[in-house]
Formats: sequence, C-alpha cells, structure tokens
Amino acid sequence: MRRESHVRICEGLRGQFLRPTRRSIYVKSKRAGDRVMESISKYIEKELKLKVNVEKSIVTRPWRTRSIFSTLDEWMRSRVRLCYWNQWKRVKTRVRELKKLGVTSNQAYQWGNTRKGPWRTVNSPILKRTLTTAFLKKEGLLYLTDIIAPKTVNV
Repeated sequence: MRRESHVRICEGLRGQFLRPTRRSIYVKSKRAGDRVMESISKYIEKELKLKVNVEKSIVTRPWRTRSIFSTLDEWMRSRVRLCYWNQWKRVKTRVRELKKLGVTSNQAYQWGNTRKGPWRTVNSPILKRTLTTAFLKKEGLLYLTDIIAPKTVNV
C-alpha cells in the first residue's frame, strides 16, 4: 500500500512569500509515512531554514487526496465535451442539440450562437450544465477514479 505525504514549503524573502510548492512522497505504510514526514520536516526546517506548514502537511492514502487520476478525469470530461461541441458544427445543430438536453429555446439560441472559441465554451457553464458528468456516464464514459480507486478501504 502506498501512502502520500504532502509537504508545503513557504520561503520568506524580505517579507515576501514565494509561491508554495507541493510534493508527494510515496511509501509502503502509514508508519513509514509518519517517519519520512518527520525526517523531511526536520531537514527542511534545520538545513534549509524554511518553515513547514504542519496543518497542511498530511500522511494519507493517495486516492483520498486530489490525485493525478482526478485531474486526468476532469481533463478527459472537458475533452469529450469539446468533441460533442465540435461535432455540432452549425449554430442550428447546436441549438437543436441543446434543446434536446433540456435547455430552453431562448437560452439554447444564445448558447448555440456564442462567439467563444470551442475550448472556452467547453470550460464555461454552457456545456458543463448540459453535458453533465451524469450524462457522460450514461453515454458510457468510464472514469479513471472509478477504475483505479478501490471501493472499500481498510486502514
């Protein structure tokens, strides 16, 4: 089993704070995670003379935090929405399809006639409200988080 330690580092420079960084460290057990967290925190504070934010530093399972899989899932859903939007090439088709998805006629005409580019439209409420995650699941889209993360977790 892998555990994940997050270490957030803030480096002060004349009263200004540089952007905090986030690092993940994977180990086999919770005990090893606690041990590594303690030694890394000690190293950062003693050797690098930086302050570790203990409140934000955690030892947890990777799928309980925002992982690469959830980030990929979000990107994948956006990409599928983009494919739908590009498939509906004409305004008339976009309006018709938005109406099929339950948008009112007036709203469908406004959204279908948008001047925004395809990627911006995908990341706007226009498609997030109509091509919802439930709709995409019904269409057969599989999510990485459903496949990878186990259903029951014994800690």
